Amino acid sequence: MNVLYLATRAPYGRMHGHKMGIRTYINALKGAGHNVTLVAFQIPGDTALPEDLGVETHYLTLPSKSSILWRLLTKAVPGALSLNECLYLDEKANTRIQEIVADKSIDLIVADMIRTASYAHRSGRPWILDHEDLLSERYELWASRSTGDENILGYLEGAIPAFARPLAKAVFRMVLGRESRILDRRELYWTDRAGASSLRSLEETERLAARTKRRVFCMPVTVPVPDQPVSGTLTNRPMTAVFTGGLTYQPNLDGLRAYVERIIPEFERQGVELPVLNVIGAAPDNLRLPLEHPSIKFLGYVPDINEELARTQVFFAPIVSGTGIKTKVLEALACGLPLIALPAGLTGLQGEHGTHFLRAEDPADFVRQYVRVRDDSELARSLGEHGRKLAIASYSIDAATKIVSREIDAIKNVPFGPDGRKLSAKPTSMAA
Repeated sequence: MNVLYLATRAPYGRMHGHKMGIRTYINALKGAGHNVTLVAFQIPGDTALPEDLGVETHYLTLPSKSSILWRLLTKAVPGALSLNECLYLDEKANTRIQEIVADKSIDLIVADMIRTASYAHRSGRPWILDHEDLLSERYELWASRSTGDENILGYLEGAIPAFARPLAKAVFRMVLGRESRILDRRELYWTDRAGASSLRSLEETERLAARTKRRVFCMPVTVPVPDQPVSGTLTNRPMTAVFTGGLTYQPNLDGLRAYVERIIPEFERQGVELPVLNVIGAAPDNLRLPLEHPSIKFLGYVPDINEELARTQVFFAPIVSGTGIKTKVLEALACGLPLIALPAGLTGLQGEHGTHFLRAEDPADFVRQYVRVRDDSELARSLGEHGRKLAIASYSIDAATKIVSREIDAIKNVPFGPDGRKLSAKPTSMAA
């Protein structure tokens, strides 16, 4: 089968959760024996990157700012479309996509979030909507506790002059709630028109499946599983913790703030010596300086994250915000590194406290769970071993390939009309 993956950005260069989700789909499709073509919008800063997925890649030019502004005024302001959709809608892009669909004899399209859903729908081919996570729920959370740092306008935020950013942040805070409500409606609209839809988190999958008659399945992001786990050599290294994730992403910033402001004081109150915490990821000065502490080392971007993880004894995930499965958590599990996380860091994750990871209910409990790992080498080894097994069984490319194969088999023989709607056989709504 010839499959087109339609993405808002190319999954090359420096990795983050969204790019890894795209790579999961493409690698799973290839693993299932399908021919994959990638079409992606060319985002500033992402051009001329090494294309290492082994698929033919076509780039689309982003809509002009005047075109975006027009759609915002005529579609987003009245509430007909979400801001997210308006950022990527463009007739030239649609023409180019349909040319590629015809030229490559595309049989199936996977659309990356609702931002590209209309292009897949207009092709008349069967298509899957990869929501990744529910933006409506993410924005609702941000709106309820917004700091004004949230980047809901994507690449456009970098074009805002520094002097105008305070006003822009104030506007973002007001926009978040409205965008969440529109997205809630638009996500369901496109789910009802796709052949099937996928999300990373099982909980979100079940919530969406309950609202639609369409097929909905769980497609967790996958992470590379190192050949050798680190759990067997934990006692041979200094007691060092690690946290991964650039501070320019709000949940990462919130998590490190929680660690500095709430968890470090608990270490001091309980009389527990603080471990060195290595923070991996982009850390601009304006975000890093308020979080500096003698026990924290900011390593910045590293070329091989698994190599850095292998140098530590425990992974800290003091996550307090965000939705969906956290890629950083999966990477820790895949390496066989003991994981301690606040509840938000374990959202959507299949596994059990005490077996695959340690769940800390609050900052005080976070310190207590750390002491357990520090003082019990057998527990640390067991957590690492079972966490790694969980990553292999549920979050490896082999697991994703099985899911993709099953879901394509379920929808590929159901006839579609020229508008992308099914003509027969009421589909099954399913959370896998």
